[in-house]
Amino acid sequence: MMKIAAKLGALLLTLTFVVACSSTPTWEGMSQTEIAEWKELGITVADAQTLSAAGVTPQLADQWQEAGVKTVDRILAWQKAGFNPDSARTWIAQGIDLDTASAWAAKEFSAEEARAWSEAGFSLIQAVDNRNKGLTPIQ
Repeated sequence: MMKIAAKLGALLLTLTFVVACSSTPTWEGMSQTEIAEWKELGITVADAQTLSAAGVTPQLADQWQEAGVKTVDRILAWQKAGFNPDSARTWIAQGIDLDTASAWAAKEFSAEEARAWSEAGFSLIQAVDNRNKGLTPIQ
């Protein structure tokens, strides 16, 4: 009975190792140059694979980081919402988060306009109505 238990334990350990190794991300499919670029940015292999699958190159990841969007989840969220690093940087510089930026941008406000209307105490709906009347925000 002990021998069977020991063999089952060894088998379980082996299976666990095999499964763990097979699910570990690798640099497969990337050139040495690309791998070096990801590493230089401090991006892990798992994050590099995720970003690559979403069409983000190391150069683009660097632009996102410079724009203040540092994590993979945030990069993918801003990108999915239709922003690029330059436009995200503009919204972030105005102190506007992604959800707010998405809402205001969908109504064709720039980051500067969104901030001005918000600081003047207008909601997005009010800003749209007033803009449609040819008005601008007044504090």
